[in-house]
Amino acid sequence: MFKLRRFLKDYKKECIIGPLCKLLEAVLELFVPLVMANIIDVGINELHDAGYVWRMGGLLVLLAVLGWSSAMFTQYFASRASQGAGTKIRRALFEHINTLSHAELDRLGTPSLITRITNDTNQVQQSIAMMIRLLTRAPFIIAGSLIMAMTINLKLSLIFFGAALLIALA
Repeated sequence: MFKLRRFLKDYKKECIIGPLCKLLEAVLELFVPLVMANIIDVGINELHDAGYVWRMGGLLVLLAVLGWSSAMFTQYFASRASQGAGTKIRRALFEHINTLSHAELDRLGTPSLITRITNDTNQVQQSIAMMIRLLTRAPFIIAGSLIMAMTINLKLSLIFFGAALLIALA
């Protein structure tokens, strides 16, 4: 992945804003159980207030819309970075192929070169997009879940922390 950095240097903004939007999405997603708990504990059990339940339901809809918007921004920036890097990789491969001698071209074969330019570059593009979209999400969710668990019940969060460590080791 470190060798791909030179192809991503013009897309620093996208590589920073994309994960930040994914962080926002993860934070908003982590608030949903707390709001649901308030709806049940406060709105239904304590107050018996339908207005409170509707307001908190509206908050859930707002969280969903903001989370969806954040996910779309992440998708946009991940696509820009991966497609731009793919274009640069193809251009670099094409320039390199033009420096090869006729004997080297015959030895490598045209079908092999076409496959490398198209298929392998598409795989790299997908990897970059997945890294920006999904690889950054998991640590945010795990860290946020640990923090939320500690704020709710410190003793029970130790079990979750131990399980997270085992999963990380695996």
